[in-house]
Amino acid sequence: MRSYPRFYLASLFSLAVGGLVSGSTRAMAAGDTPLGILGIEASDGAPESVAAAITEALRQRVSASKGFRLVPGRDLVEVKLVFSCTDEAPSCMAQAAKSLGATKLIFGSVKKSGPDNYLVTLKLLDATRGLVEGWAGEPFGRSQATGAALRGPVQKWFADLTGQGAVGNIRVRGDVVGASVSLDGIPAGLMGNEDLALSAVPAGKHEILVTKPGYEPVRKDVVVSNGQTAQVSIEMGAAAGTAVSTTTAARPVDLGQGAVPGSGEPAKNQGIRAATWGVLGGGALGLVLGIKFGLDVQKTNDALDPYRRYNCSDGKGLCDSQQQPARPLNAAQIAYVNDEKSQGQKFQNYQYVAYGVGAALLVTSGVLFYMGYMQEDGGRAHATGPRLRILPLAFADGGGVLAGLRF
Repeated sequence: MRSYPRFYLASLFSLAVGGLVSGSTRAMAAGDTPLGILGIEASDGAPESVAAAITEALRQRVSASKGFRLVPGRDLVEVKLVFSCTDEAPSCMAQAAKSLGATKLIFGSVKKSGPDNYLVTLKLLDATRGLVEGWAGEPFGRSQATGAALRGPVQKWFADLTGQGAVGNIRVRGDVVGASVSLDGIPAGLMGNEDLALSAVPAGKHEILVTKPGYEPVRKDVVVSNGQTAQVSIEMGAAAGTAVSTTTAARPVDLGQGAVPGSGEPAKNQGIRAATWGVLGGGALGLVLGIKFGLDVQKTNDALDPYRRYNCSDGKGLCDSQQQPARPLNAAQIAYVNDEKSQGQKFQNYQYVAYGVGAALLVTSGVLFYMGYMQEDGGRAHATGPRLRILPLAFADGGGVLAGLRF
């Protein structure tokens, strides 16, 4: 008789008891397929809490699905130890499924695939035939690794495995950055500068709720079709009492803290915009000075050309830059050449400093331009339509600005 460690014997006993209990309740839902969910295995740095959350979400999904009956399961690691299924061979895993009283078995693992991403791999085993008949593998973010946020992805994974369920997608486009988006009362994410994508949403009618302090909440109904993406546009208005009108006939303008009355622009933005052009002017002046000093260097080189001496090509005596015989420089000429070289070196140093300072100021003006003109106050996202993008550039011998228009 084969000997097992005490832990293994206890596990075998618990699995056998699970199978007996499952067998005694099989008559309760004779038309449903007994389906077991083994505890998802965490590997390659994935937290055990993420694996446990996926396991629980899958079991809840099975309990709520027609045509399936959830049977008590065990952890995948425990089953692999007990049945020596180190390679998760279908024939070996089928024995574990039968011991649980399940005709189908879902098992798999989750591993870390990046700083904030995970990769889940799931398999659906038909214990009767000893075959893996379904497979699902998909990356997901850390923000989706909680119980509520996992419902959508799990719905899709379960549908991929079993071929049941219709799902679609929703893209929410809003005008307020940082607004909270809920789907059917469940938090789904925050609005950013881009659309918020909600994937694996069950087909049918759903409610989108968008909220943020200082704004009126917005509710919208959306119908999701199988395999389709529904687009929802949200426009949020300021809550009552937060807008200030400059005149009775003027359009209300939300001045915010530190705003300049009558201008509609925050004082902070006006200061940044003024600084933008001042710094830009300084950067342009730096580039102009760099060019000026570069011309001075060239002028010095031209002045020194008649005094340059080289070995003649025939190896006899000295020649000038035109390879014409020339006399060696006298003391006065050598002194003149040294003075010019010293002056030329200063011009070259001034050139590098001017280009460096000019390029740095241009980069700074680009940042200030974004803060003063591109980044709106109050957390509002950019309006849809063309968007100007400016990229400051700096080189060893100069600088500039690259501008582009995005549609």
